[in-house]
Amino acid sequence: MKYIKKFLEVLFKWKFKPVSEKKYREADAIVTQAYSVLKNGKPGPGNELIAKTAKALSQMYRLPVLTQSEIELADDSLLYVYIYRGQTGGHSTMACNTYTITEAQASFCKKRGWKKIIVVAFPLHMGRAIWTYQLFGLETMPANMPKTGYAHSELIHWSHRKEWLFFLREILVRVFFFLQKKI
Repeated sequence: MKYIKKFLEVLFKWKFKPVSEKKYREADAIVTQAYSVLKNGKPGPGNELIAKTAKALSQMYRLPVLTQSEIELADDSLLYVYIYRGQTGGHSTMACNTYTITEAQASFCKKRGWKKIIVVAFPLHMGRAIWTYQLFGLETMPANMPKTGYAHSELIHWSHRKEWLFFLREILVRVFFFLQKKI
């Protein structure tokens, strides 16, 4: 029954409410999940929104940020403590994806005794990101993210160029992660 309930959640849960300001104050760090970069190597609007949100939270709650090179590209002034530099050319691969990034960030957190994190990610990616961090034993708090403005026709990822394409891809990837026991 638990398996079926989780599978239904994977398919149908798309909204993740931010927590209260009081709860955010309990966080140990902020983690990000990057969006696609532009074909010209620039960060793209999605990564700029993620960087802007992470920076605002970092300044407000005086928290360090664990991120990826795509977010650093969008704003190198963030209080970074860890930057994941996967060799993907801007694409997710079997060796560099939400799971592997989360695994590296979770390891970094655990070494420092950090257990509570604020997750900054594209809203349609938030669920998979949260479930993956939870798999590694971290308590997650979703950030209040802008709903739109991430997509751009010149992004490297075909599925990030339109938000509806991301949604279709995300359904498939969620099922894949579920079957692989990565969420």
